[in-house]
Amino acid sequence: MINFIILASMKGRFVSQSGNFYDNFQMMGYMVASDRSEAVSRFFDQTPYPIEWADVEYLWAEPLAYGCLLYTSDAADE
Repeated sequence: MINFIILASMKGRFVSQSGNFYDNFQMMGYMVASDRSEAVSRFFDQTPYPIEWADVEYLWAEPLAYGCLLYTSDAADE
């Protein structure tokens, strides 16, 4: 199993204090899974907090660097 960070592209734009506009990406959480697709599916199915899904454009997962251990009940069983 691999530890993934779950990221989201949010609808709307972020405006900085100086007035510049940026795409709005958010770190949503972590998930242990066998691949990126499973990580996103598991996060969607087991979201640990309320999310207004209408605000989310899309989700994706990036594997954490080798050697980074995320301590979850799933990871402890490995």
